[in-house]
This record gives sequence, structure tokens and C-alpha cells, in this order.
Amino acid sequence: MSVSAESASDDAMDIPGLTPQLRARLERLSPEKRQLAIDRLRQAAGNQAPSAAADPLVRVDRNQALPLSFAQERLWVLHEMDRGDAAYNISAALLLTGDLHVPALQRALGEIVQRHETLRTSFHVEDDTVVQKIGSGQDLEIPVEDLTHLEDGDRLPEARQRAKQELEKPFDLRTGPVLRTRILRLDPAHHVLLLTVHHIVADGWSMGLLVSELQTLYRAIVAGALLPPHEPSLEYADYASWQRQMLQAGELETESRYWQDQLRGAPTTLDLPTDRHRPPVRSGRGGIIRFDLEPPLSSQLDLLAGEVGATRYMILLSAFATLLHRLSNQDDVTIGSPMSGRIRPEFETMVGIFVNTLPVRCQLAGNLTFRELVGNVARTVVAVTSHQQLPFEQLVEAVQPDRNPSHTPIFQVAFGYQEDPPAMVDLPGLDVSVLEIDGTTSKYDLTLLIERRGDALKGVLEYSADLFRPDTARRYALCLQHVIGAVVESPDVRLDDIPLLTTDDESEIFDEWCGTTTVFPRDRSIQQLFEEQALRRADSPALVSDHGSLDYGELNERANTLAHILIERGVLPGTPVGICMRRSVDLIVGMLAILKSGGAYVPLDPEYPSERLSFMMEDARIRALLTHGDTMSHIEKADMPARIDVLSIDRLERAGRTGNPETATSPEQVAYIMYTSGSTGEPKGADIPHRAVVRLVRGTDYIDFTAAEIFLQFAPVCFDASTLEIWGALLNGGRLVIPPPQALSLDQLGEQISQHGVTTLWLTSGLFNLMVDERIQDLRSLRHLLAGGDVLSVPHVQKALEGLPDT
Repeated sequence: MSVSAESASDDAMDIPGLTPQLRARLERLSPEKRQLAIDRLRQAAGNQAPSAAADPLVRVDRNQALPLSFAQERLWVLHEMDRGDAAYNISAALLLTGDLHVPALQRALGEIVQRHETLRTSFHVEDDTVVQKIGSGQDLEIPVEDLTHLEDGDRLPEARQRAKQELEKPFDLRTGPVLRTRILRLDPAHHVLLLTVHHIVADGWSMGLLVSELQTLYRAIVAGALLPPHEPSLEYADYASWQRQMLQAGELETESRYWQDQLRGAPTTLDLPTDRHRPPVRSGRGGIIRFDLEPPLSSQLDLLAGEVGATRYMILLSAFATLLHRLSNQDDVTIGSPMSGRIRPEFETMVGIFVNTLPVRCQLAGNLTFRELVGNVARTVVAVTSHQQLPFEQLVEAVQPDRNPSHTPIFQVAFGYQEDPPAMVDLPGLDVSVLEIDGTTSKYDLTLLIERRGDALKGVLEYSADLFRPDTARRYALCLQHVIGAVVESPDVRLDDIPLLTTDDESEIFDEWCGTTTVFPRDRSIQQLFEEQALRRADSPALVSDHGSLDYGELNERANTLAHILIERGVLPGTPVGICMRRSVDLIVGMLAILKSGGAYVPLDPEYPSERLSFMMEDARIRALLTHGDTMSHIEKADMPARIDVLSIDRLERAGRTGNPETATSPEQVAYIMYTSGSTGEPKGADIPHRAVVRLVRGTDYIDFTAAEIFLQFAPVCFDASTLEIWGALLNGGRLVIPPPQALSLDQLGEQISQHGVTTLWLTSGLFNLMVDERIQDLRSLRHLLAGGDVLSVPHVQKALEGLPDT
């Protein structure tokens, strides 16, 4: 089907909410893509109310009280809550190389302020209502600061530092000004122009308008020409008044209903893995990670866009949603995405805040292919674009989410994409380049910005310093690049099969996480390392309990016999095998046997409710289950899929093959699946590979594990600390003490430590505090005491350091 650009544009005229930018994009598409986009736009807009683009926009009387737009009102409230916050400052730093005419630049900047009312605006409270007042237009102060007294090599760094200080300096919205400018003189041929404006009067589009206008005015002034006229009949104050009238005329109710339906049942938070606990009140502190996507990705994105009938924006948004899904294990992810908000031609030349960041809900359940996800996201984006008129502030009021000062409402992550941004300003006699200034604020937990410049794709990941360390944000950016690379290569890949990292990346990152470059057996599996210990220390104690002990040779043979049974029952490499037993020697035998069979063990606590056990068995796709006579009855109460083969370890024949099974296990293969507590929803399973366990307990520099170690297996096996206890002992030739299965009192814990000569102990922070306060004498025989799981009490740590000098 062939459609001309003109006919496509005409056909699209009746689509509600079609912005000038969308219309221009339609005209740049191939005929096939254009028609597909028009069909989707029509489908999404089929039930939409008439567009507000037809409502009259008139100039309001400047002598009356001028209302704020809804976006301005929200920023005013945020400003009043913390007047020292600079999170909503917008800044540009331009390095000007060449013969700068400083008076001409100062005059051009002053002229810009005179031409745009919003840059002369201040904000006030009158009769309990916030209003904006337009100033008379006094001369803009544009100081020139001379840095030539500094050494040559210090001038540009000093300019960057001052630009950063300017970005982080708050505005006083009551008194103004809302625009600050400075010129920094590095030498006669190098200057830096700093422009900083508050978001309440401008957005990114506005900055482009201002820079373009600066170019035109400076060129005219330098040439001695007449300045181009500027007599706009409408300005931002007219838009603010129009917006309020438009939404009060019924548009608000129509749009509110759409968003209520769109977000019904959506999770209120995205629970990403973080380095720090979320504070009760978010501080707005943040950081920036910059990265470049590999050059071939740009052309590959174009090919994929044509293949799946979507835009690059939709594909990159889908890739980001995939990453968030994989990191959080949530199937319903809401991402904020900025819409220009300039839905009428008159708005395109106005300086002001029009941008409206709206939620794009991405549903990823069902292990979709990436192609399927892009189709879903594309439909959602088209619908959201057609319903961008409702200001975010009113959307929040309509949806009524749980409000919590620890996070932003509705979404905590955002994504933006810019296609071929405007060319750099061209000033006569000057080469102009941008000085990238990284701020220290963040509006959301994570914000991903991707910009296409020719064939290059530039990325910026802004992160909340309340939650993430820079290294973690850098790893997330690396994971995103791998996701994008994987999906452009294979768009039919299942989301859960997309690799987040290469093997080399995993190794490098894990080394960084551990803070060590020590050598460890990275290419060996857990069972291989255990079998080496069993061969070397066959007669040395491996497991010790009140009901008997096993040396390494005996433990190896018992685990081998059980492993051969599992293999005969159909356990293959990578098969998830549940293990539901109380703390005992048999529990360790079972875990080791599962690994030797090539499977991955899934710990199931016998004390869990049967409903939770059922969920975990189904979610982990367990094929076999090891249990014990005293837990069998509890397991039988759970609703188990028929596929699960249940084996009671105490009823199996112990005689059988005792040689090591010949199963091939790679270090990247999953060793076990550990589930979260599920305190904030359904439990979530994490796949832990063999290499991660080996890295944790071999070749470490936080503790020098040796065969002399005696560990107490105290943590529940469904808690990750048990990994350190069990494999820290057995992969280093040490001894693992198995206490009775019931919960131990402080006295009983002390008796176990004393009776068995325990040298290495891991405690939760709460139990650590109790032991330090009440039984510190029982800890004095320890060589290594580890504690964690929550923030440690500094006084208790100090008391432990003083009371345990040899530990």
C-alpha cells in the first residue's frame, strides 16, 4: 500500500491529540510504516474525547491575578517544601573559543529576557492562592568573572567547578530572578557561558528556543543590524490560564477516567536491588553515569524498528522495561516518560514548562518474547500519547496512589529519548562546544536518557544516591547495553532468557564486589571442589552433630549414592530439585547430592505454610523433591504439581553406587534458587550460580578460610548466610557443626560454640547485639565473627571490639 506524505498527513488530521511533532514524524516515515502508525493512532484514539487543541487560546489581562499552570503549581509546592533544593534547576555550560564580543553577548541575553515574560516572572501567595507576577524587565545582571589569574591547567577545571556550583545553587522564586547567567573568562580566546534557569519557567524544549534565539540576536548585534522583531500575541501566562479553563470544562473528568482504568491494579513501587535501605524521606541526592552504546546498534535498531513496526523510542523503552523486570523480578513495571505537552502550534515557540511526564505501564508476565513486548509497549505508548493532556499533578489526584515521602508516586523510574537533537549554536567567529556538567541530584530512583546523534547513541543514567552506589549504577548501565545488544540480534528471544552480562563481565564485576583480585578456582563447580577435599581429607571430620558425624569420605559416598538415585529418577543438569528438611546431617547430604546429580537445590522450610510451599514449588518448576519422614506429612498438605517426584531420604536404600557421578556442570550453571521472604508480596526466587558460591568462600581476602575452620550451621538453610556456613567449611576442608533443628536459646548457642570449639560464626545483627550484651563470654573462643542482615549498632560493634580482642 502506498500513501504520499501529504495524504498521510491529511488522513491523520482527524486523530485526536495528534501533536505537530507526531505529524512531522509521520511525514518522515516510509509509506508502509506511516500507514501502520496512523492505523495504531486511530485505534488508540477511537474512544477519546474531542481534543483540546480546538479550544480557543486568548491573551489574558496582565492586570489580573495570573494563575499558575498545573506543572508550575507542583514545582512551587516542591520548592516551598525545601527551598534549598536545586533538583529542578536546568543548566547549560557552553565553551566559546575564538573572538567573543562580550558586550554583544550581554546585550543579546538581556534582550532575550525582555522578549519572554516567563523569564521575568516571580511567584507569590495572594489570598491563599499562588499567582505569578511578570516583572517590568530590569536589566539582566551578567557578570564576567576573570579566571586568568589561575594557572593555564587550572582554569577549565575551575570553570567546571563553578558551573557545578551554579547548577546546585537554589533559586528564590518569590523574589526572582528565575534565570542566572555568568561569563567566565579563561583567556582572551576562551570563555564559558553559564545559563541556569528554574524548571518552573522552562523545559528542555525552551532551552533549545533560548539558545537558538541567542544565536540570532548575537549575530545581528555583532553585524550592527536591526534586531529581528518579536511581538508574540500569546505567552506562557495565557497558556496557564487556558489550561485551567480547558480542564475545568470537562476534559479533566474524561482524561481522569482513562488514567484510572490504565493504572488500575498497577504496583505502586518498583523494588529494585539497592545498596542502601530506602530512607523515610527521599533527599533528592543523585549522580550521573554516562555511557556510549556500540556504533552498530544504531543501524541494528533501525532494522529492528522496520521489522517489528515500532519506533526506536518504543524499542529502547521496551529494553529498559526488560532490564527493570529482570532486576526486580516484577512483571508489571511502570516507567515515567516525558511528553512534550506542546499539542498546539502556538505552544512550539513559547518559553515555559509544557513537558508532562506520564506513566507508561509495561506488563511483562507470561515470559513474552521481546517482539511481543514491543508490540504491547507500542500500543500503550500510542494511547498515552493521545492522552497526554492531563497534567501529572491531576493524574495523581485522579488515581489516588498511596503517598509516601520515601518515593515518588506512581513511578520511580523514568525514560527519555531524543532523536538528533538540534545542532550546536553557531555564533560568528566562535567555535561552540558543550561542557558536560554532572549534577548531584536525582528526581527518581533511576532515570535513563538516550540521545541519538547521527549514528551514535549516547546514554545517561541518573541514579538516586539514597539507594545506589556509583558502581551499581554503572553495572546497571552495562546490563542495559547487553539487553539492547541481545534483543536487536534476536527479537524473538524470551525475556527471561536474555543475558544481562557476559561471562567476562560477571567475573570482573564479582571481583569488584568482593573488593579483591585474589585468585580463586573460577572454573570449578561446588561438587568438584568438595570432591577434591574428600580425596585429600577422606578421614577428616566433615559434619558433626549430637546424633553422629561423617568424615569427608563418608559424606562423599553417601551423597554419591543419593545422586545416582536422582539421576536415575530423571534429574538432568540444571533441573530444580526441592529439599524440604529440618537442620540435620541428611540435609547436607541431600544438598550435596543434588549438586552432584547436576541439579540445582531449592531450599523449602518445613515451617512455611503449605500455600507458600506450593507457590515456590510451582514457581521454581521443581521436578523432584527430597524430604524426610518427619516433614513428609507437612509436604503432603501442599498442593503439589503431579510432575514432582517425592523422595524421602530416610526411606531410600543407602547401599548403591558410591563413585562420583560423571555429570558436567559449568561454573555458570545455577547451584541453588533462594527465595525472598515475600514480606512485600509473593516470594521472589534468585538463581545463584556455582561460580558465585565459589567466589564467596574460596580465595577470599575478608577471611582466610582454612581446613582448621569449625563453622556452626546456625542460619536457616532458606537464608543466604547458610551458603557461607556450609560451603565455607566443606570447600576448604573445614568442619561443619550441625546443631539441633529447633531454635536455640542464647545459652544453647553458647553451649554449641563451647562444646564443638566453633571458630567461625555468622549472626544476624539483632542476635549479635543480644550476644554482645548478654553472652559475650561465649564468643571469646571465636577467631572469626561475622554479622549482618541489617544495620549494625555502632555501640555494640565497639563493645565487641573491646570485649573480643582475639576475634
